[in-house]
Amino acid sequence: GAAGVRSSGGRGGLFPEGGGPGESRELRFTEAEPIYVTSASTRRHQGRRARGGSQGGKGFLVACALGALACALSLFGSHLNRNSTSSRRIDRQSLTLSTLQTEVAKGTSKIFGHARHEEVDRSKLVSIQGAFRVELLRPGAARAFEQMKRAARRDGVHLYLVSGFRSIQHQEDLYFGVKAQRVQSSRERAMVSAPPGFSEHHTGYALDICDETLSLDESFAETRAYRWLQQNARAYNFELSFPRHGEVAFEPWHWRFEGETEAIEAFYKN
Repeated sequence: GAAGVRSSGGRGGLFPEGGGPGESRELRFTEAEPIYVTSASTRRHQGRRARGGSQGGKGFLVACALGALACALSLFGSHLNRNSTSSRRIDRQSLTLSTLQTEVAKGTSKIFGHARHEEVDRSKLVSIQGAFRVELLRPGAARAFEQMKRAARRDGVHLYLVSGFRSIQHQEDLYFGVKAQRVQSSRERAMVSAPPGFSEHHTGYALDICDETLSLDESFAETRAYRWLQQNARAYNFELSFPRHGEVAFEPWHWRFEGETEAIEAFYKN
């Protein structure tokens, strides 16, 4: 999984580049001098002309209003298009390894709610015993997790590290391989697993944590271990990456370490 990002746009508003209805010329109408005639037929003729002129004036005003509305909608649409292009986000149902590589080459910063992350050099990682195997983490994240685990144990809660660093190749198998096995759409798979190149696990700062059940699903949110993490994880600089009602499915087991400058840059650079 990955954190959400913010993208900055232009000056904002419906008319970010200036112009629009606010700068249109004001139309002023003055009352004409009265015309005096003596012929009844001429008066009838003038009356018809006056009524026609009034209707024509109303039609002109309606045309002006419609023109201003069309201008506003056009500028608003182009403003949204600029923001969409600058954020370089894609939203497609069918994502392949080839199209993903193309998007990465173009500089796309976010896919299906997952932010772009570089794979950390393994020389910057240390080994730590996990629930199933030896995992790799950044030194600061590893120390903080061990401290947090000991504190939880004193409170009768047992925390287990299930997954730490993942390479882009490993994430490719988790995303595309499982997607094919389960016959999922790209978006469905991205709700629970980030596309390769867009996982927080590439940074070495993300951890999947669970209790003695070793179960990574939403039921973990009902456990004592999760409640303990909610109350205490921040004291060790851990944040829940994917809370409820976000762009990505709720993952109560996925936490990230934010206790050093490089970690902050990794998660908030966009």
